[in-house]
Amino acid sequence: MAFSLWDLCDYPGGYIDCKVVSIAVLRLVAARGSDPARYAYQDNKILFSRYAGLDKLLAEITRFPVAEQENRRRRFAAQLLAWKWYYSQAVEKENRYLLYLSIQKIVLFACRLVLNENRMLYPYHKWLLRVVAQAPEKPRQFDATLDRLLTAPAAELVEDLCGQVLSFAGVTEEEVDWPNQFLRDSEENWVEHEAPVDDL
Repeated sequence: MAFSLWDLCDYPGGYIDCKVVSIAVLRLVAARGSDPARYAYQDNKILFSRYAGLDKLLAEITRFPVAEQENRRRRFAAQLLAWKWYYSQAVEKENRYLLYLSIQKIVLFACRLVLNENRMLYPYHKWLLRVVAQAPEKPRQFDATLDRLLTAPAAELVEDLCGQVLSFAGVTEEEVDWPNQFLRDSEENWVEHEAPVDDL
C-alpha cells in the first residue's frame, strides 16, 4: 500500500511518500528485487522494530548485486548500442518521437553502465542524474556530455557519449552482439514473464 502525507513537511511543496510492506515482501526484494525496489531502502533508519533481523535484511536489500555485474555490463552495453542505432534511424527517417525516445534510452543506459562500474544501485528516472553525478568513477567529460546531449541532441554527441562509456566499461562494439541481446531483453521479454506495461 502506498500513500502520501502533505501536512508534515516544513518546506513548500514537500511531502512524505509512504509505503506499507510486509517482511515477506522485504525478503522478496532481497531475493530478486529490481534496482529501484532496492534503492528505495537505501540510507534507511530503523526507528522501532519487533523483527530482530530487520537490520540484516535491509542491508541485504541495499547491497549491489556484484554477482550480476558482468552480465549487466553486457546487457546495458547492448541496449546502449541498440538505441544508438535507433537514433540514427530516427535522424534518417525524420522521426521526432523515435529521436527523443532514443536520446532518453541512450542517457539511461550510459548512466546504468556508469552506476554498474561503481557498484551503485539505479534509483529510477527521477533521481538518476543526481545519483550518477555522485559516482566517483566515470569518464572525465561524462556529466558535461550528458548535459549537452539532453540540451541539444546531435549525432556527434551520441557517438561521443557512447564511445566514452563503452571505453570506461572496457567494452568494444565488436564484442557486443547487441541485436540478439536486445531481441532477448526487449523484444522477446514476454516469453519468460509478463510483458512490461509499455508493451502490452
